[in-house]
Amino acid sequence: MSAVTGTQPKGAAALSLRLRPPGESASQLERRQLLPDPAELAPIRLVLFRAPSGYGKTVSMGQMRRHLMKAGYSTAWITLNGPDLQSETLHPLLDLAVSQLEAAEGGPALTPPDPQPSPLERLVTLQNPFALFIDEAETIQDDTAPDLLREVLAELPDNGVLVIGTRRIPQNLGLARLRLRGQLLEFRPTELRFTPEETSAFLIGIEKLTLDQEALARLQRRTEGWPAALRMASSAMRRQGAIPAFLDQFDGTDQAVGDYLTEQFLRELPRPLWQFLLRTSVLQDLSVPLCQAVCPETDARAALEGLASSNALITRLDGAGELYRCHNLLLSHLRARLSHYLPEGEEAELHRRAAAWFEGEGRLVPAIDHRLKAGDYPRAIAHLRGEGVRLLQTGQLRRLSRWLSLLPADLLAAAPDLLLMQAWTTCLTIGPGAARQILAHPALQSLSDPSHLAEAACLRPMIRAMEDDFPGAETEGHEAMALMASASPYARATTRILLANIRATLDRARLAEPAPLDDDQPFSVIYGESVQAMSDLQDNRFLLAKARLRIAATTHSDTAADGLNGNVWAGIPYALTLYESGNLTGTSQILRLQLPLALQAGFIDHAILAACHLSRISFHFGEVDEAFAELVRLERYGSVRNLPRVVAGAGLERARLFQAQGNLRAAREQLRRLEDAALWERIASQRLLANDLDTLALAKIRLHLQEEDPASALRLIGPELTGALGHRRHRRAMLLRLLEAAARYQAGARPEAFRLLQPVLSAAAREEYHRLLLDEGRPVARLLEGFAAQGWQTGALSRDARFGAWFGTLRAALAPSEESGSEEEFPARPLDALTAKELQVLHLLAEGYSNAAMSEKLFVSDSTVRTHLRNINSKLGTASRTRAVAVARQMKLIP
Repeated sequence: MSAVTGTQPKGAAALSLRLRPPGESASQLERRQLLPDPAELAPIRLVLFRAPSGYGKTVSMGQMRRHLMKAGYSTAWITLNGPDLQSETLHPLLDLAVSQLEAAEGGPALTPPDPQPSPLERLVTLQNPFALFIDEAETIQDDTAPDLLREVLAELPDNGVLVIGTRRIPQNLGLARLRLRGQLLEFRPTELRFTPEETSAFLIGIEKLTLDQEALARLQRRTEGWPAALRMASSAMRRQGAIPAFLDQFDGTDQAVGDYLTEQFLRELPRPLWQFLLRTSVLQDLSVPLCQAVCPETDARAALEGLASSNALITRLDGAGELYRCHNLLLSHLRARLSHYLPEGEEAELHRRAAAWFEGEGRLVPAIDHRLKAGDYPRAIAHLRGEGVRLLQTGQLRRLSRWLSLLPADLLAAAPDLLLMQAWTTCLTIGPGAARQILAHPALQSLSDPSHLAEAACLRPMIRAMEDDFPGAETEGHEAMALMASASPYARATTRILLANIRATLDRARLAEPAPLDDDQPFSVIYGESVQAMSDLQDNRFLLAKARLRIAATTHSDTAADGLNGNVWAGIPYALTLYESGNLTGTSQILRLQLPLALQAGFIDHAILAACHLSRISFHFGEVDEAFAELVRLERYGSVRNLPRVVAGAGLERARLFQAQGNLRAAREQLRRLEDAALWERIASQRLLANDLDTLALAKIRLHLQEEDPASALRLIGPELTGALGHRRHRRAMLLRLLEAAARYQAGARPEAFRLLQPVLSAAAREEYHRLLLDEGRPVARLLEGFAAQGWQTGALSRDARFGAWFGTLRAALAPSEESGSEEEFPARPLDALTAKELQVLHLLAEGYSNAAMSEKLFVSDSTVRTHLRNINSKLGTASRTRAVAVARQMKLIP
């Protein structure tokens, strides 16, 4: 629950550390040239501070924040630092940051709806000018953060600006496009380094050093204006007797200079302060009580205050002087030297003291971290046996997996319960192959304890299912059922839900359902509701499935910093319900976060659906290259893992893209490559979510309709519809009836087409489908327009007000027909000849590229693309993109 509701989750204090902006210091040089006038920010969407460590990004961003606050901006600050920070942690951080912005402009005091709007949806509602600062963006550990940042950027209203500080160039933010549009303000090392005048002002005016112009010039050349190097150099020079001699030794690459200056500065610290700083480097965030426990012989408060005021790269995080953090550069430098400077065994003792403090505070997660780093494996294992079960039950699998990987192999081998716990986490985070290797460990080949035997038996069907072998999973599931009474509650619940999923997939409708669950742990709720929802989807109970998935996706652990809120198993199907409702941006945000996790864990149907829908969304927004790239990545994954169904899923979606582009020859060739009777026979015998609406037969029907060959489509529809009804695939049957109506309409049998269409539309309106119809493209769009033009308002549906509203929304979302009007409305040739560049733009337009994508592809500005489009419309006598493509095709200007 976010701060808006008045309560915070357990662990929110750790998150709040990352929401504190940096403090102000008298030793900071005001960088006036980095403080834009608020009027200049009007067109800006992104302010990017991009430079290596030590260029003063945080300081400059803090100054910009205070500058904007004086100008009336609301601001919120997020610092992304910490060894365990993952992309999913950004959601609670973003939620809290948006709450701060809402509070700054007098946000609503009422309790928000449950589930409450996402942070991105709430950003759009902010009325006052605001700036969201995200610092140290490079410290996120996986590749999905840039995708989330791109979503934040895309949703920013005109009164908002995103300010990012990072060491690396962010990927997938569309920086080139923002530059061309004049929406990017970028501060790179060349802008962030000190000018000679600033170097003089800093060293002489603030640091009060006595330097002549030659020494200043030499130092400027050696440092190239690197602020951190200048700051550390100033501290070192204050303790040097001969500044020229110091400057003679000052040389090397950036990293070498940083190491040298850090060492020179630290060497001159008073020994008690140096020892304190060195010892507390075993900690991530520094609080006075924790530091006191780690260094009991030192006055921790006085030491931290002294370090913060001595330019030791220690930053105070709060006004009370209780919380501090050490700059990452200095922290890594200190940790690399711990073993050199500390007596043998003292580093481990420091970790033990930190662990004991966290244990006293009831914070077992950091306590286990420190026990493992101390090599105190017996105490770590004692905590792991209890805390590990909790993490399993709450879905915090990656942290548990990391802990178990740190245990020595001989200790793991002697603890079968932990080895089996590692197999579970590995299966659900890395994949079934790695879990199978753990189960083959010699220590697990001679188990005698009934609980261990049962735990291993419960894991085997999970591995089989994730390898896309559902018959094998069913066989091993029966073996697990015989031993299940001795398994852990987690294994029992997971296996029962898994067996329900296997039975539904293999269409074992007459078999007895598994016994009800005996726990209500988050993972069981997520898994159980998701399995039932997937069955509901295929049975055409979309709204019920959506409700189940919303429950599952919002069930998460009580540790917000580590729990995967709405984990992959529930999150991806839930995202698809948002897609069906037309929320493409929200869908993309969730899928981009969770697709890498689904691929890693081997959730085959989830991965296929996520990748294909991301491709579809990219194409919808005109990002054609990205749409195809998404499918290439999915296909490569399937090839590497020898998963032919994954490869086929990528191929089916690629054929759909080719059809959307009008490239029917390429679509036919793609489907020809997917001919594999054994594969499709296996798929037909199972109720696979990814193949409910996407099979080779359905793809061929769609292609025949695009080719305007209704007879061939109808020959395939009949047997497919019979099979769908016989196997109770009700959603597939509804889709097939829709396609049959489209085929009848193409064949000229309009009364028959409309007769077939009416019950389909009635069911679709009842379940609130949208994309299911819209994604079928022009053949269905023509059918719906024809139905609307035939006066449907006079039939039974006209008396259903709910249907009327739904149908109106659906029609409004239909793409304009390329074929409206008659051929006589335009000449046989363009009024004026199109230039080579205009023909190039026309080809890209026909392939579905957006203006922005065309500008990047052609290396021109957005305004240039718009000019070409105006010229094309003028020469073709058209008034829209869609009409221009239709006319150009009839003029044979494009295929």
